[in-house]
Amino acid sequence: MDYFVPSLLNDLVGEAEQDALVVLDLLANTPDGGIVDPGALVLSDPQARQKLERDRKNRFALMLETLTDKYDNAVRTSALMEDIAAGRCSFVLFLRGFSQKETYDATGRYGYEADLEEYQARFDLAVAIAPVPTVIVRNPATSESLVGVFAGAENAATTTFAIDLDDTWERAVESLVRTASYIVVRNAIPGSGLDAELAMLRKHDRLNDTFFSNPENAPANAGSATAQTLDDNAYGRMRAAKPRPVPPGVALPSPPTCLWIQGQRRRTVGENAFFIFDYLNSLSTRGQSMPRDLQGRLLFSTVAASVGLERLDLLIATLSSYAAVVGQYRPDELLDPGAVLHDYRNILASVAGAIDSAGDTGDVLDFRDFARLRELMAAGEDPERLIHATMRVVPRMQVRFRLPKV
Repeated sequence: MDYFVPSLLNDLVGEAEQDALVVLDLLANTPDGGIVDPGALVLSDPQARQKLERDRKNRFALMLETLTDKYDNAVRTSALMEDIAAGRCSFVLFLRGFSQKETYDATGRYGYEADLEEYQARFDLAVAIAPVPTVIVRNPATSESLVGVFAGAENAATTTFAIDLDDTWERAVESLVRTASYIVVRNAIPGSGLDAELAMLRKHDRLNDTFFSNPENAPANAGSATAQTLDDNAYGRMRAAKPRPVPPGVALPSPPTCLWIQGQRRRTVGENAFFIFDYLNSLSTRGQSMPRDLQGRLLFSTVAASVGLERLDLLIATLSSYAAVVGQYRPDELLDPGAVLHDYRNILASVAGAIDSAGDTGDVLDFRDFARLRELMAAGEDPERLIHATMRVVPRMQVRFRLPKV
């Protein structure tokens, strides 16, 4: 597996990618030396273009919010892991056996929640045992877009800490199983993920410190004739939890997240973004023009790719290039370019300032030298160093572009 993009972000990046592919297909089907006929890809009135740019800005806001929320969570979870390692804090581990059922196609992953009650159970647990932290593990591709419909979601947020895991999840979960003061297992639905987690509980003799949401399902799986029920008595024991020493040789998850796109797919996404830059630069070198609407489609796809790749330095390059195209529209082509560009400029300044103030990130991030940025990505990124660098940058962003809550 090399693709762990959250469902909402996957949709947003995919829409931008499809917009760009329409342009690339048009160019590919135009004979050499022929005139490109953009047809309906070029909008005919400024009102329609204003709506398109407003919609793109809103899509970008959602993408950026997904990215910054991820790293805000990583920072606070990392601080909790440090407290646990130092023996300053207890925690309860919530295991769920990976209830999301997923299917795959060429563009990504899709799924549905087989156990929607899991969300409510998790929130109820966090509220019931507060202020003891609840640590959850999740595949970052799992969408949590439904959490707002469950009672207690907002109250649970302050004491819930998420660790995003990729294919290395078993090693990380095992370290948490060995260190948690107590463990809660949501075992409503059997599965291979749940079986693996239960095997860890047996291996490390943690069943006496484990509570099951469905104890009637536990004996056959857990190997315990007296599976403990998650009830008021269990909540009371967890609220009184004492820190458990981290066993020798055990490393808690650090960083507590993973890259959304990995492996060959990551290289392909980056190469596609640079291809678009190279193509547009070649047109400029040859003195050839392309309708701004087509340029916008291509460049907005690179903005989306930058977020998917979690490269804030690449985001500065792509967003500034896209904003430059938007700024070239005349008033009779785009009603109010300034209103569209205002937020982009603030974000660009915020990200650049945050990278500068984050300190020693120069061997990981470079937004001033595009050629060097390209070299850094082509040479092969160190995921942990990139994540740690981004964890230093995001909290320093003075401007966050968020859509108003409705």
